[in-house]
Amino acid sequence: MRRWATSNHRTGRSVIETILAPKSHTTQTRSLAKTITWRALASVDTFILGWIVTGSMMFAGSIASLEVLTKLVLYYLHERAWARVVWGVVPVPVPVPATINPSAASH
Repeated sequence: MRRWATSNHRTGRSVIETILAPKSHTTQTRSLAKTITWRALASVDTFILGWIVTGSMMFAGSIASLEVLTKLVLYYLHERAWARVVWGVVPVPVPVPATINPSAASH
């Protein structure tokens, strides 16, 4: 565990500081929207698999309903954690607007 806290000789930052961003680059609303849409898709999948395995729509519905509640929370927490991970994210360069030199503009 100690080696994760050691700093990189080139950047001076720890491994954890290199991987985790201090703040997320995505909003909580985006994470919530992704959570809900993923849960809808995953719950349909769970229902169909439950129906195929058990042969009972009632039992498949029970499984899918319970699974929705637990996995909504788990996925949201997972998504927020990954939103802070900078590993694998390629930064997009932001163009810097040209500045006008006030002394040059008056000539």
